[in-house]
Amino acid sequence: MVVERFVESALAYCVEKHGRLKNRREAIQRLLEEDREVHSVFRYALGRSVCDYLAQQNETVDACYLTGSLCNDRAGVTSDVDMILESRYFPVALAATLQRVNRDLLVYYRGLVGARARHMRSMLDPQFVTLARNRNHRRRFSRPLLMWRRELPECGGRIRWTGSMKV
Repeated sequence: MVVERFVESALAYCVEKHGRLKNRREAIQRLLEEDREVHSVFRYALGRSVCDYLAQQNETVDACYLTGSLCNDRAGVTSDVDMILESRYFPVALAATLQRVNRDLLVYYRGLVGARARHMRSMLDPQFVTLARNRNHRRRFSRPLLMWRRELPECGGRIRWTGSMKV
């Protein structure tokens, strides 16, 4: 199951990036304790895996941005992963893939954190931006700048898909 791999990879990334966590169990415990930093790192890794998967599944994705509460350590138990996907045109097949991945992620995440996530309706919040729309609305639209307070090389600008970005 691809979603299980995303979540397990995100938990491993939390342990790797958070100096005080020793294993997966401690990462889950910190998620249950509503540690905002761990939730932000978890959602970053989850979003990165999902973006990588989407880029592999659909060649129309030109860029992917992560934004929202995960960028400044404000993510909580019920926070979603805000994503901006830039493509040449609106990818109908990609939207269907995202709906399936979102549904499966939500089910898996609820199993992980239990009742705390029962009111969540979505794990992913994707926004699509097409290049045609961008050209036609240049004055009203400016690309978001992806910024982090942690030392991550992917931050500070646009993400270009040049190959697989393994978490």
